[in-house]
Amino acid sequence: MVPYTFAYPIDKVIHEFKYFGSVFWGAFLAREMVRRGLASGTPLPEALVPVPAHPHRLADRGFNQAVELARGIGRELDIPVLTDKIVRVGSHPQQVGLTANQRRKNVHGAFAAAGRDVVTGRVAIVDDILTTGATAKEMAKVLLRSGANEIQVWVVARTPKALRPR
Repeated sequence: MVPYTFAYPIDKVIHEFKYFGSVFWGAFLAREMVRRGLASGTPLPEALVPVPAHPHRLADRGFNQAVELARGIGRELDIPVLTDKIVRVGSHPQQVGLTANQRRKNVHGAFAAAGRDVVTGRVAIVDDILTTGATAKEMAKVLLRSGANEIQVWVVARTPKALRPR
């Protein structure tokens, strides 16, 4: 479920939210995701799994934007948010500026289950921006191996095709 294209003005809102600590935008974006998700008629997920941030990035920002979005969605729809089921492993550079192939390689093996039988049922991966889908695909692999039987991807915005790295 992707309600917006990553273009003005939503790109500015996400930028403020993600890089300048304007966490109040998280609640607005989560409500918009819920509104658009409900309107789509797609079956709702049984659990939300935000993309985990690397501990260094978390320390720099002070919050994980995917967690903030998932919590807002979870509150609105009464869906559990599973923040401790998938972990980020290793140190990987940010995806910004990488080609599509570099992005796939960069996130390969970047996530792991935090235990056995991590999730079941229909699960939504939650993040702010979908560019090539490399992060979502890598997380989906881990979730499916861990017991999920259907994966949805809920992001605020998708990078326009013309601007996606090749």
